[in-house]
Amino acid sequence: MTHASNAAPPRAPMAARQTGATLWDLADGPFGDELAASADPRDRIRLARYEQLAGYERRAHERLATALAATTDEDVRREARGQQLAGAAFEPRLEEVDWAALDWPTGDDLTALRIKLAISYAVLMEDGVEPAGGWRSAPTEADWERQVARVHEVREGFLRAFADADADTVLDGLDLVVLVPLLVLTHSMQDESLADARLVSDLADRTGIHALVPFADYLLGVSLTAAAQVAEATDPLQRAAEGFATAPNLGWWMTVRGTQYVLSVMTDIAPPRDVDLLERELLSGTWRDGRRSLGHGVIASLALMLAGHGDLEAARRIALSEGDIDELQVGSSNRCWLVEVIFEAALADGELDVCERMLRIVEHMMPSPWQRATLQRMRTRWGPGSPEPAAETPEIPGSIDSEILRTRWVSLARAVERGHRTSAYRELAALDEFAAQSQASAFRVRAVQLFRPDRDAAGAVLSTRQLEVATLAAAGFTNREISRELFLGIRTVEGYVSEALKRLGLARREELTTVVLPVDVRAPTTGETVRLTLRQGQVAALVAAGAGNAEIAAALGLSERTVEKHMAVIKERTGVSTRTALAKLFRTAVAPAV
Repeated sequence: MTHASNAAPPRAPMAARQTGATLWDLADGPFGDELAASADPRDRIRLARYEQLAGYERRAHERLATALAATTDEDVRREARGQQLAGAAFEPRLEEVDWAALDWPTGDDLTALRIKLAISYAVLMEDGVEPAGGWRSAPTEADWERQVARVHEVREGFLRAFADADADTVLDGLDLVVLVPLLVLTHSMQDESLADARLVSDLADRTGIHALVPFADYLLGVSLTAAAQVAEATDPLQRAAEGFATAPNLGWWMTVRGTQYVLSVMTDIAPPRDVDLLERELLSGTWRDGRRSLGHGVIASLALMLAGHGDLEAARRIALSEGDIDELQVGSSNRCWLVEVIFEAALADGELDVCERMLRIVEHMMPSPWQRATLQRMRTRWGPGSPEPAAETPEIPGSIDSEILRTRWVSLARAVERGHRTSAYRELAALDEFAAQSQASAFRVRAVQLFRPDRDAAGAVLSTRQLEVATLAAAGFTNREISRELFLGIRTVEGYVSEALKRLGLARREELTTVVLPVDVRAPTTGETVRLTLRQGQVAALVAAGAGNAEIAAALGLSERTVEKHMAVIKERTGVSTRTALAKLFRTAVAPAV
């Protein structure tokens, strides 16, 4: 008689069993327990790798220190030390490292790649932080070129290691798979970042590693956002937010939300409605116990979003919520965002000493495309001595598309403010062309709104208090001044301003002087949505801004006869016969719903 065996079935290899787990299962759950109990020190190093990526930086650092003390195997010690450096690059509180004195590895294995990544990130984290003895000399082009060359080397090693990687290799280098594309993006390598993000998505699909899926969605979404491909960025970012929402440590969820907020500035899509939840998490969440750079990066994104939607006071409050800007663990691109937000808020409040310090910080950063674009925008805004509008907005070589949009917006706004109509029309045409290609509709709406005369607010429904606050804000009062004037808390004032903007259909605080009410988005005769070619859209945008045919011709480099032909076609397609009706129709076609 044959008896069934009572022996347990053989266990699948650990890598095969890990593919279905989330990152937090690997770092905290039974898989993590199994790795911690393993006799193989490399398993414990892998656990520390998962812990770092999950935001448990200090725990990982201590685990690696134990592994280093328990072995004399030089290969294991090198791997453990490389992983420690990877953690210290993002969380300098763990240990002090003289990154400038650290040897650049020559190997091509994952440990060498990890150390190269750590050094590259550490340089970005230190960029723009004032030394204890004060600034001496600014970095040069050669410093930036050396940094970029190293990042290219990191990327080439990443592609060699992971282009055709199996599941075990991906799990062993999960931190590299996530962080190298982000490193590439922070160096304004837009096309490379998109290609790397798509490679990571392919790896997630091909290997079935569940822990990689939300990261793959985030990498794709943030790369598309940087490239101003706003329509394509929305869905992967939302999937990533949902994928990270159940994690016990919400650092990565906050990071995705921050990117969604930045995306909302470029679109007519309202930002996610959980800003208050994000603020609470920033103030009281557990992320400070681990990788602070995650939370600090979100602070930069949230501050940029608030500034982009016109609330400079709240933007500065968020930017400085963790203390002085030098105390934030952020890369140079995020530091540029923070500096610019603080600069704008200080300029609005007349705090010129703060403006001067922010300008000095940017001037002492490596001359990256981020730095040069930020410096150009700040100098364009800076007082009576700032440059006059140029014949054409200079492009910063290597800039990502979202930064180009912001630079063109500032140049347009400055030209309008100074009354340089010819320059303003030219800037509007250039911005509209770029925004149309990237479907960044909100920028197009705001561009036209800059030219609009004051409009009657009849028909808009505001409470008495909302109207009172909005009136003071339109008169140039800061939130702090409104708070003192009306005996309200600053947060309460922020809420009234935000709701007033929403009900009036406005995107920025500055637009409170030009109330834009919701109107029908269909052509009056056919009821169909108006669709124009890019050139026709530029002509219509300039008409909506009040330009005459001669001014349109000068702005677009066309003859007046060609402009007249475009006007005839536009009128035929839209079914309107007057410039006034056409101006109203164009505003209707691109205006955000209220």
